[in-house]
Amino acid sequence: MNLTNHELDRIQILLKDDFLLEILEKVFLTSISEYEPKVSETNDDIQLGQKYRAYDTSKEILAQAFIKLLSLKMVESSKSRSNPAR
Repeated sequence: MNLTNHELDRIQILLKDDFLLEILEKVFLTSISEYEPKVSETNDDIQLGQKYRAYDTSKEILAQAFIKLLSLKMVESSKSRSNPAR
């Protein structure tokens, strides 16, 4: 993923807010769960398996996206405080 310095700076706002990240993940997972395959008379085992595999893959893609997103978090370096009295 190629993000500009400006994009990296802006994404830090989101990455510093753990509560907002949790809400975002909850919204995405809820959206995916609405498409969880259901057993019905119109689906045979093969179709149901394909749908469930696609559903499971979408959850994995989302998890990997959040890992990638969190990897963009920049750690603020602690500035050494010098003691001018020394």
